[in-house]
Amino acid sequence: MEKIWAATLSAGIPAEVDYGEYRSTGELFESVSERLPRPSGLYNMGKTISFDELEHMTRAVGAWLQSKGLAKGPASR
Repeated sequence: MEKIWAATLSAGIPAEVDYGEYRSTGELFESVSERLPRPSGLYNMGKTISFDELEHMTRAVGAWLQSKGLAKGPASR
């Protein structure tokens, strides 16, 4: 598959992720956001959010999922 987005990535950010390195999606986001300079973030559909905002949002989604009965922590592999 052609990675047309790869040219837009910041220096040092790989076009692919080794998911085996991370226990959860949250850990992946934390790892990426720690390596990027501030302020940086995501731009999509005319909206920009910082990685700090993304972390806040992902924690809120995680808390909501837990409130619905989903167990906290990484899934079994």
